[in-house]
Amino acid sequence: MYDVTPSPRNILKSALKTAERLGPWGPAESRRFYRWAYAAVGIIDYRVRLVTTSLGGGWRARGFVGWAVYRAFETSMLGEMWRALSAAADFGLGANRPLGFSAVRITPLEDRPNG
Repeated sequence: MYDVTPSPRNILKSALKTAERLGPWGPAESRRFYRWAYAAVGIIDYRVRLVTTSLGGGWRARGFVGWAVYRAFETSMLGEMWRALSAAADFGLGANRPLGFSAVRITPLEDRPNG
């Protein structure tokens, strides 16, 4: 089974790993931030289309194309969230960037695509 929904925990976990590799903070800060994000950030709207790509040799990759709107319901670590997401967007989110997967664009709500 694949988890292909635009879950905040999936996006933020990958963003934190990217931020750790780049050095803005370490594992302890990531754990603290992830606990905050898990409780404070939710998805409020999304529109996605599932896609499957053949990788050859019978291997397939699954994912989605679309957009998602997240909201921080508690804002004490909002700055850290923007730094992690910006690093992930600039340097590639997730492990499949060479294949073109996990390409993200982070924008404020005012710039959300009209569905």
